[in-house]
Amino acid sequence: MLAILFLFLFFTSFSSGYEIHVQYFRQPKEYAYFKLTNGNDTEWSTYVHMNREVNLREEEILELIKPLYDGPPKTLNFDSNSITRHIGTQFAYILTKYTVESMIFENLCSQMKPKFSKLLAHSEQKPKKIKFVIEHPSSSFTIPDDFQVQGIGSEEFRLDVLGKASLTTFNFDADAIQSTKKLVIKQSTDFPYIFDYSTLAKLRSPDVILEGPANLTKEHLHNLVQLWNLAKFRISKWEVQLKDEVETSTSVSDLFDGSKIKIQIENGWTTITRV
Repeated sequence: MLAILFLFLFFTSFSSGYEIHVQYFRQPKEYAYFKLTNGNDTEWSTYVHMNREVNLREEEILELIKPLYDGPPKTLNFDSNSITRHIGTQFAYILTKYTVESMIFENLCSQMKPKFSKLLAHSEQKPKKIKFVIEHPSSSFTIPDDFQVQGIGSEEFRLDVLGKASLTTFNFDADAIQSTKKLVIKQSTDFPYIFDYSTLAKLRSPDVILEGPANLTKEHLHNLVQLWNLAKFRISKWEVQLKDEVETSTSVSDLFDGSKIKIQIENGWTTITRV
């Protein structure tokens, strides 16, 4: 009995997926925060501060960070003249050491996005949950190439768009976005109305939350239901914020498989659910 209990605890402790969380800060001082956690809330983390006098090669960075991730959880501080190189080396090492099921990226700089993208492709890992937080307004955000691949973010793909940041419509062509089980896009920006009928018609996620006014009408929603019927696509629940829609209404439509779909509009929000 004790042996069985030991094996259960052993495999449970190693079955929990790991999560990588990267944050980049430009002001008041430039630095990045890299955190690795597992299902037991065990946490390893580093702060990498910009210091142009510290020029480390990747192999030197590896010598510094390996003892951290090979040992007990703790937090370390580093200086580097290339934050991208330092954080990228950590990212690459973690992907060779652990199975990572979730990744969160906040305000990555323009050099970090292609760096992490290539490293992810090289690792051949496909994390089940992906979240990008975008606040920098330098240019409209497009998901890095190798994060667009089908299977990346298969359980949940989330984009939080804040401040003066914006999304390109190319994001809705990404296989990862179209095929994830749950898509969440939250827009609290000065550039609303990216969601329209043509973009939503590309999605095949059973669960969708689109927060931010959309260029959609009630007629568009009914057209969407007709499209789902033709494609024999089964939804679970969609929540979409409509533009200038304050009327409260409820309608029910038949689906191809004999079930029904309910469209409920209240306070500008539309909830589409399978009933």
